[in-house]
Amino acid sequence: MRIIKKSFVVSLILFVIILLPMNVQAAGRFKLSADRLTTYVGASVKLKVTGAKGTVKWTSSNNSIATVSDSGKITAVKSGKTIIKAHNNGVTLKCPVTVKKLLTAKQAVNKYKKDSKIIRYATINMYLDKINDSKFLGCMAVDRERKIAYVDLAGLGINKRYITNNRVYWYNKGDSKWYYYKNKGEVTVSQNEISNISSPVSKGIRNFNGRKAMQVKAVVDKKTVMLYFDISDFTLIGMTEKVNKHRAVIILDYKSKVAIPSDITKKAKYREELKTLR
Repeated sequence: MRIIKKSFVVSLILFVIILLPMNVQAAGRFKLSADRLTTYVGASVKLKVTGAKGTVKWTSSNNSIATVSDSGKITAVKSGKTIIKAHNNGVTLKCPVTVKKLLTAKQAVNKYKKDSKIIRYATINMYLDKINDSKFLGCMAVDRERKIAYVDLAGLGINKRYITNNRVYWYNKGDSKWYYYKNKGEVTVSQNEISNISSPVSKGIRNFNGRKAMQVKAVVDKKTVMLYFDISDFTLIGMTEKVNKHRAVIILDYKSKVAIPSDITKKAKYREELKTLR
């Protein structure tokens, strides 16, 4: 378990640095979930509408580049450009779509290095061998804008805690209460591990956590890991690593923000933690 715990800590340092995808909506009552899209050959992406009355008809100006289903699911066929249109009650909304060739493993990693510099917040969920509740080891979340971090690694023997620039709130299982002590550091997002990704090799397209992704074999700090990039936009969505006879699995989530419950900040009493993390 110590080896598994150490491996996860290394992984946390690296994979807390990721890109937050942005969603943009067009103006108007009848709206599309994006005003333009860029995707990659073989990928599928769903375009949604709000404010529609009745049936929405979808069309593509060039089906040889990308097709669109009756539900707004766009499937990229080959590189090029097309316009996806949504028709409803005499109103037509357009979404230009650019389809690019799949990136190489090196290009995907370089994109990750570049995009990681604009991280806002992210959540990392960790599992052992399989992605299900019984194999859940814990999670870590970071809000870079508000400089708040959350850690809950019960499966690795680490209690829950919220970390801010001023305080560390920690949960004591003994009396089921929250305490705090003064934080001597600052909540930051390190990028030191980024340059340690080397020797990326594409292993093809795989299904990862219900999504189609390009699997990339790479070396990080002399350890071989598998990286998974969503082929719709080549965002890093997870990784796996062999640890002894087990497989460590990390899932990246970009939607969850970190917020400290008010009852914790109000009721927590000062108390130094007897056992610090190592």
